[in-house]
Amino acid sequence: MATSETGRPLTGILIIAVSVVLFFVLFFSVRNTETSVGKSFTITLDSNPTTGYQWQITRQLDTGLLKLVDSKYIAPKTGLVGAPGKEEWTFKATRAGKAIISFDYVRPWEKDEMPAQSDSFIIIIGE
Repeated sequence: MATSETGRPLTGILIIAVSVVLFFVLFFSVRNTETSVGKSFTITLDSNPTTGYQWQITRQLDTGLLKLVDSKYIAPKTGLVGAPGKEEWTFKATRAGKAIISFDYVRPWEKDEMPAQSDSFIIIIGE
């Protein structure tokens, strides 16, 4: 068993390190999306507005590369009260390059609270 300079096992430190890495992987999701100039694409995120949460774009959109075309909530087909649905965000690529779209899942009135979830997308726009 590995030990520290004091002779204590490193198991606890390893567990903490793995937990921190898992937290960042689960909490801060980053995905790549490829598109072409002139094409529209949609980002779909799980959402449940009955909880008060909604997705918000958290960093300024690079309007030289992307244009927000539409955002809407799609209710579930189950008809059950409180069932989660989807939020669809549609963008159009206007110029070649690379942009980042970041979202936070927040309750808008809770200004000082951490988001329940964050999601980021690297958008690679080809000619």
